[in-house]
Amino acid sequence: MLAMSDTTEARSTFGSTYDLRAVGCLTQRDFLLGVESEGLAFTRRVSVCAADDLLSLAPDGAELQRHEASPRGETCLFAWKGRLAYLVRDGNMVDATVAAHSPTAAEDLVRQLEERCASGWGRSRGIAVHTWHGYACRPRVLQGPTWDSVALNYPPAVRAELERVMGLRTLPGANLIIWHGDPGTGKTSAARALLREWSEWCQLHYIHEPRQFLEYRLSSFLEWQGGATSSAPRVCLIEDADDVLTETGQFGREALRELLNVTDGLFGDLGVVFLVTTNLKLSHIHPAVTRAGRCLALTRFRSFTPKESLDWARRHDALAGALTHEHATLGALFALEHGRSAYPAGEPEPEPGGQYL
Repeated sequence: MLAMSDTTEARSTFGSTYDLRAVGCLTQRDFLLGVESEGLAFTRRVSVCAADDLLSLAPDGAELQRHEASPRGETCLFAWKGRLAYLVRDGNMVDATVAAHSPTAAEDLVRQLEERCASGWGRSRGIAVHTWHGYACRPRVLQGPTWDSVALNYPPAVRAELERVMGLRTLPGANLIIWHGDPGTGKTSAARALLREWSEWCQLHYIHEPRQFLEYRLSSFLEWQGGATSSAPRVCLIEDADDVLTETGQFGREALRELLNVTDGLFGDLGVVFLVTTNLKLSHIHPAVTRAGRCLALTRFRSFTPKESLDWARRHDALAGALTHEHATLGALFALEHGRSAYPAGEPEPEPGGQYL
C-alpha cells in the first residue's frame, strides 16, 4: 500500500515506473492530482495482458477523464465514486494503478480490470506469463501448444505420465515437478503445453537465474500479491536447473534448501508449484529431491525406440529410411521431418547429458 498524502513521494514513486517524457504524462498528472485532492490512501497495481483497447476496459460506472495515444501506446484515466484508475498500454501489456478510500474498493477494482482483460484475451492469443529477472517482474506473452497437439511426440510411457499432470485442475499435495532427460527429448515443448493447460486455473511464472531467485527473491515472491487473483495457485517454471538440483557449491546448497522448503517444508501449503527441468540423469540429482513422496511428478523424458521412431516418422512424412540409430530423440525426428540429417555427417550420435540444444 502506498500512502498518497505526500505528493512528492507519489510523484517519485510513479515517475520511476512511468516515464513522464512518454505518452500519458498529462494523464499521469491528472491521476496524481486526483489522488491528492480526493485523499485516496489505498493504491493497488497490476500488470496484465489485454487484447482490446483501453477504452473497452472501463470499470462499471466509470467515466473517462482523459485518453492519450501515440505509436508507442496509450493511457487512460477513469474516475467514479471516489475511485481512480490509471491505465498504461504498451503493446499487449497493460499496467494499471488504482486508488480508492479503502483496500476493499481498490482490490475490487483490480479484480474488475483483470476479468475484463482475461475475457478479451482468450487462450488462442497466447499465454500470459509473469517473468522474473533480477528484482523485476513483468508479464510476457508466450506461445504454447495444446497438449492434444503434441501428445504423440512422446513415447507411450512418457505420454501417460504427462497426461496425468496435464489433466490436473487442483493441487493434490506435493508441489514439485521434476522433468529430467537427455537434450532433445521434448521437455521445453511439454513445459509450454503445461503452461497452456494450466493457464485457466493457475498464475504462471517463468524464473530466470533460478539460484539468485531462490536465494534472494523467494520471500518477496511469496508475499507478492499479483493482483486480486492472488489466491490462485502459482506454477513456476525453471529450466535447465542442473546446478540447483545437484547442490553445487555453497550457493547451490542454499538454493536447493529454499526450493525444498517452499515445496515440501513449512511453506509447502502456500499453493506454489515448481516445475523444474534438467538434462541430468536421475542418479546425479540430489537424493533429497528424488526421495519417495517428495514430487508431484518425477518424469524421465527418453528417446523413441526404433519402432516408435518409425511410427512417428510415418505420421509426419519424415525420412524414415534415414533412421540409422537404435533410438532417436524428438529433436532428431524433427530434423528428419524437415529433410535434414538427424546428426551431422561423420559424427556419432551424441552421448546423453551435459549439453543443451
